[in-house]
Amino acid sequence: MPTIHHKEAISIETAKLIAKEKAFGISPSAKGRKKIGLELEIFPFLAEENGTPIQPLELQGKLGIIDILDNLSEKGSLIRKKEAHSKTFCRYPLQEGGFLNFEGGGQIEISTSPFNSPAEVLTYTRSIQKLLAETFAEHGVVLVGTGVNRWYQQDIKLQVNTPRQVAFLEYFSRFGKCNLLLTKTGSIQISLDLGDQETWLERWLVANLICPIITATFACSPSADGVSTRARLWQKFQPTRTGFACCDGSEADNLEAWSEATLKAEVIVFQLSPDRIEPADVEISFADWIEKGHPVYGWPTVEDFIYHFSTCFFEVRPRGYIELRACDMLPGTLQPIPVTLVTTLLYEEVGRKKCLELLYDQIPSLEDLWKRSAVSGLRDEELARLAHQTWKIAIESMNRLPKDYLGEEYIKQAINFLETYTFVNKMPADTLEMWESESIPKALKWSLIN
Repeated sequence: MPTIHHKEAISIETAKLIAKEKAFGISPSAKGRKKIGLELEIFPFLAEENGTPIQPLELQGKLGIIDILDNLSEKGSLIRKKEAHSKTFCRYPLQEGGFLNFEGGGQIEISTSPFNSPAEVLTYTRSIQKLLAETFAEHGVVLVGTGVNRWYQQDIKLQVNTPRQVAFLEYFSRFGKCNLLLTKTGSIQISLDLGDQETWLERWLVANLICPIITATFACSPSADGVSTRARLWQKFQPTRTGFACCDGSEADNLEAWSEATLKAEVIVFQLSPDRIEPADVEISFADWIEKGHPVYGWPTVEDFIYHFSTCFFEVRPRGYIELRACDMLPGTLQPIPVTLVTTLLYEEVGRKKCLELLYDQIPSLEDLWKRSAVSGLRDEELARLAHQTWKIAIESMNRLPKDYLGEEYIKQAINFLETYTFVNKMPADTLEMWESESIPKALKWSLIN
């Protein structure tokens, strides 16, 4: 929390050291580690018997999301009893580690612990989603996986009324419809190990370079604004904390660029106490806050910088591991595909080097590719070509990883998807629009997580 004493403020040098260590701190035990964690954001929807969506299910109240989950957790299932949580109001621990959390609009977020392989985490999240889908279906609720909530045109009031979310909503609302990022979007976030000193930079660069290809390939939130409305919203948000922070040069160059990016990012909220968080009332970067202070709140401390760190929303975030945020949420049948492909490219050494060689020259145009991926996706000729080449490298690389690591079932699904979708320049967004042209219930059914 801020201090009124300038001498107690964090220095630029200390902030840079913290940024580098928290983001890219390499553990000696990281060598050879290839773990993976997932975050999946799901929309619970009340629906009529014929499948017509009515409205999102509210978080609280009788037979709301929490009421249903409370009853489920009492049965000793994969989901345990809820506990309080400052960021998301409450959360439910999962039997194998991780939590069920909530996003601002009542989206259910499955956040796993790290698993030893993509096959294991995919099988586990499938079992969690099956349990949730069956449980909510008993109450006339379907669980949907797409990049945006497209079946409820009205604004959704904030469901998670924590100080952080309330402050976020006010700030996000200053950027057009970016408040929808809190209440109406869903994504698949993939977390992978950085690796040791010999591999982290390659993994980091490839993770950044494939982001536009991921967004284009798995776009699943079409609108007049583009094929990935979710990504378009992020592109319209405060530009100092979105896009790509660093992905060029040496290890030292990337560390320095990352630390500078966090300092250049504007402060969006001030945490004045655990229960009081205020949206920024001035446009001020964290570096400027250190050097000039705030007229009311004074100067930032180490604690403020660590909190600020959590409000940077770059497409890839280094958090002691790599967190990729480029993928729209997908129906259950499609979820294994980006996970399998991305894991392969980052963890299989030969393919990773080929991918880096293919895409490295795209670094200067990375932001432009990202914007085009959200607008046109694979309808963009250059992105389609790069997607074809990148995922063909991934297919070759799968043969060099143990079959049980990726899972033969998931390998087949990935190859089938690429052949029927990507290599003919088709996206999930196209299928979603096709079903919607026939009927909304058919589109909703296609989008289910189970």
